[in-house]
Amino acid sequence: MRVQTAFRLDKELLDAAKKKAKSQKRSLNNYIEVLLHKDLENYLNNASEESNYDSEMDADVNAVQSYDKWIKSLKKGN
Repeated sequence: MRVQTAFRLDKELLDAAKKKAKSQKRSLNNYIEVLLHKDLENYLNNASEESNYDSEMDADVNAVQSYDKWIKSLKKGN
């Protein structure tokens, strides 16, 4: 599931991100998502492992299911 959000960014930072995204033939949104994914990869994997442990203890695992869908959508390029 995608959620629309808004950020306030320094103009020079935003301009540089747009240029970098364009040079990689990516949308700005995709470029920022990829950067966040790379930065948060270890954190998300650890959270996923903790959620898997919780599921063994009959806990709710919705966060893991959403993460998996998100990863699949990144691989598809959506």
